[in-house]
Amino acid sequence: MSRATKRKIRNDIVFGILLFLFGTLILLDNVNIIEAGSVWGYWPLIMIVIGVNKILSSGSQKETTEGIWLLFLGLWFFVSIQHFFGLGFWDTWPMLLIGWGVSEIWKALPQRSENTLAKENHNAN
Repeated sequence: MSRATKRKIRNDIVFGILLFLFGTLILLDNVNIIEAGSVWGYWPLIMIVIGVNKILSSGSQKETTEGIWLLFLGLWFFVSIQHFFGLGFWDTWPMLLIGWGVSEIWKALPQRSENTLAKENHNAN
């Protein structure tokens, strides 16, 4: 099985588990079995998990960048919603500009393929 196939299977499993858990939570809240009101503030954790999964299974610089963005946005939403360190959306929105700037710099850097990295590692040994 190729690396890309394994990555796709893992991504599908993680996404499926997240959908299952989120759907179960909503259903149990709708039929008054649990009170999920306080849980809604934790939805950014879904973005964080997807971002980390995307980073760990990335096969390209583009996928890594997408994973970092999901992780960054998830953390930003989580900190802002939970008011960690007394911070809210108004206090932290400039972080989006900083992240965007870093992303533009990252995209401008030359991309190195796995073949290039393998050759560099082989030449270093």
